Amino acid sequence: MNYTGEKCVVCNNVFDDESDVVVCPECGAPHHRACYKKENRCGLYENHAGKIKWERSVNKTVIIEAPKTENHYTESETNAENDFHDERFNITEDEYLFSEKYLGYNPNEDIGGATLKEAAAFVKSNTMYYIPIFKKMKDMGIKMSFNILSLLFPPFFFANRRMWGWALLSSAISVILSMPAALMMIIDDNLQNGYQMFTENVMNFILSNKTELAFVSNICNFVDLGIRLLFCFLGNRIYYHFVIKSIKSMKSRGISDKDTISSAGGVKPLSMIAVIAINFVFIMAALFIMSFMLEFTAMFLR
Repeated sequence: MNYTGEKCVVCNNVFDDESDVVVCPECGAPHHRACYKKENRCGLYENHAGKIKWERSVNKTVIIEAPKTENHYTESETNAENDFHDERFNITEDEYLFSEKYLGYNPNEDIGGATLKEAAAFVKSNTMYYIPIFKKMKDMGIKMSFNILSLLFPPFFFANRRMWGWALLSSAISVILSMPAALMMIIDDNLQNGYQMFTENVMNFILSNKTELAFVSNICNFVDLGIRLLFCFLGNRIYYHFVIKSIKSMKSRGISDKDTISSAGGVKPLSMIAVIAINFVFIMAALFIMSFMLEFTAMFLR
């Protein structure tokens, strides 16, 4: 398709016959390839939310093509007819128009047992963050990347992404490591407010070993920080394996349609409420077990 006489929406310079033109798949706006790469997005990105299409000034025909990166289409390779179909990628026009979530990658590229298209359907939200990470993990063997949510709230991150095994494990670890500090807070609160949560034997035992308990509490805090850092840098890797394993499991049962894969993945914010309830149960159970163990220890050492 000839864009001679039209203007690049980034630099506003007129295209000539030798211009290397790439076109936004969302709105159809033409760019110099260098301009698109520099901006790393469409020059009319603000119009996408309103579904506003770019219109030609020379010839009022809207053409939608993909920007050229390693796996994108060139201007000459684009078929502008309504029955658009590209055999290399084997994707429909609808998938092509919304290919922004693939970020220029081949949607049918295998990333370890699932295609990018399947992984994007499963991830559902925030694909612009996860898809490049997944591709690097497959192509370059990268194992670590930064995930702030899995640093601050590991159980919330795992539960929100439907990784319940990891959510329960991280919750249990967090509760166990917080017990020494929680125990010291409870004892101090008991003494200040004049009530007694534990038996007299347990209270006396804790007070007589308060220095040692403070030391254990500090050790647990350092261990907790170390585990959070592990989750921070390995959380995306864990999620990558979860996505691939889940998709492969569905495909082995004959499930391959996009809607079913998408419904099995995505995020589930209400899971965070379940995590809070689970943490409460863990804390109560841990306090009960610790109280019993301290009572037994106090009686044994008396």
